[in-house]
Amino acid sequence: MIVNQKVNWADIEDLIKILSDNISKLSRHFTSITTISRGGLIPSRLLADSLGIHKILVDQKKISSDSLFVDDIFDTGKTFDDVFSNVDNPSKFMFATLFARRGKIYPKQLIYAKQTNDSSYVVFPWDQFEFQTNQFNADAISENEKLLKSIRKNMIQSKNEYDVYKNKTGDSDLVFNAKNIDE
Repeated sequence: MIVNQKVNWADIEDLIKILSDNISKLSRHFTSITTISRGGLIPSRLLADSLGIHKILVDQKKISSDSLFVDDIFDTGKTFDDVFSNVDNPSKFMFATLFARRGKIYPKQLIYAKQTNDSSYVVFPWDQFEFQTNQFNADAISENEKLLKSIRKNMIQSKNEYDVYKNKTGDSDLVFNAKNIDE
């Protein structure tokens, strides 16, 4: 079972307000918001409305430092690293997120509304379907792993019982092939 931190729409509205206030304190003017598809789309739209920014760019190869980059969460830092290498002026780049993963080292260009509670998976309202699908798949894999472990255990037990029988009786007519069973 995946441990998660669920976020509802009221939480999102609060986080957008906090993030918007934090960005307004920067004394920077952004001409646009840049984001990546999926996780950054909805926070970008909400933040654009809050900040009065009318232009949102999605999945850009080059990123202007006059554009605020927005994503839902700073998690592993991979998105930041991927994006940072495409910024025209890294010293002016700002990366805004609703959440920052607790316990990570944050780049100085990061501005966020709130830290996560812990290392749990954050489930945003727009991630509900994806999370439920992944949860179902994870549960199914876990059940399959348990079943395979049980079958493997039974096969090993049967092989051991066969070896005891063979040693006691000397009967080699019974064939048991267990070459690929892990003991």
